[in-house]
Amino acid sequence: MPIGGIRHATAPRVSVIIATYNWSAALSLAIRSVLRQTMQDFEILVVGDACTDDSDAVVAAFADARISWHNLALNSGSQQGPNNFGLRIARGEWIAYLGHDDIWAPRHLASTLAAADAADAQVAAGGMIMYGPPGSDATYTAGLFADGHCADDDFVPPSALVHRRALIDVIGPWAEPRSLRLPTDCEFFVRARAASAIASTGEVTVFKFNAAARRNAYQAKSTAEQANCLENLERGDAFVAEEHANVRASRVAGRSHRIMLPDPARLEPGEIFRANRIAKGVEHRFAPDELRSLSQAERFGLEREPEGFEWHAVERHANFGTFRWTGPSARSTIELPIRFDHPHIAMRIGIPFVLVERSLRGLRIEAQGEPIDIRIERDAQGWCVRGVIDRARHASRVPYVQVTLTGVTTGRPVDLGINADKRILGVAVSWIELSPFDPVET
Repeated sequence: MPIGGIRHATAPRVSVIIATYNWSAALSLAIRSVLRQTMQDFEILVVGDACTDDSDAVVAAFADARISWHNLALNSGSQQGPNNFGLRIARGEWIAYLGHDDIWAPRHLASTLAAADAADAQVAAGGMIMYGPPGSDATYTAGLFADGHCADDDFVPPSALVHRRALIDVIGPWAEPRSLRLPTDCEFFVRARAASAIASTGEVTVFKFNAAARRNAYQAKSTAEQANCLENLERGDAFVAEEHANVRASRVAGRSHRIMLPDPARLEPGEIFRANRIAKGVEHRFAPDELRSLSQAERFGLEREPEGFEWHAVERHANFGTFRWTGPSARSTIELPIRFDHPHIAMRIGIPFVLVERSLRGLRIEAQGEPIDIRIERDAQGWCVRGVIDRARHASRVPYVQVTLTGVTTGRPVDLGINADKRILGVAVSWIELSPFDPVET
């Protein structure tokens, strides 16, 4: 039964499924973007993945009979559980999905349904812009197929998809992500595409803010990007056209790319699922039995950090050994299996290269999300960043050491005339060293 009132007897044309987990501020903005649709014949099924926050109250506050709240008794750990529950109770002829931290433009439902009807397709996709983490200046697109047809390596995230409810009878429900090499949304899309051509609107109507690309998003729970997007949309249609034009210009400059399916042959079952949960801050990276206390100085390389927005691939230099460039994200985090059980830990970070000299001018270091006082020294090996992690000052979000570099000036070597490298780079980090520290003895 919907919290906002009695559900209408007539089945809606579209059932909008919003899977959510303990992020009510983002959920509220997502719902607002649905309620602003030009096509109003819908129901909104908000399905919590065993939420424990005030999401139920946020849904109730809309007081709209088309919105219903459902909370799973057990946490499934992904959108798979809530989406399947939503599919079981959906009454609409069409199904649309909206991530609780994504935003729709007002024409999303109208344009995708029109595209599906025109092509007599079971599935349709709106154009999506996915924004890289703040400071990265990176964007990605989906649903805007180059020749009007979905390529074999194209991927359209669920927030941009609509499909007939009857399609589920053909392809089956969402799959358990822990058993999949592909993420569950990618695997679902592959099955949907195999069953029907994907009709594209060619129109940008979806704005995605990928939580996995925003370290600890489910801890910080910032909604500044979503709120700004919705505010711009509420001012009129010009924002959509401007963002689409910006993406086209960025693509020419090599800063924007289409969203592509990952290669399952390179992945282990559940690998991306777990990596995304760690990045979002809903799962710890290290199990308790992997952690150890620090008894003496230890130096760590960065080989274990995941490749993505925060770190580029591991490289090797004859004199400095392995290193990794930061970028394109404005924040790059190093996680180490060291318990935060010393009052003070001295930290040193080795930086053999910088993109440009000014890259280090704004460098800031955080431990457990809180700033560290640092000093930067130049030596024969490049630069060494020194600081002390104070347990009393740096309250731990996780039971292990987490160090973040931020404030680095980034750029592309190709734009600076250095070489043909088109990656967005900041500084190269070769190692981090931790050691027990007693300030009284110093």
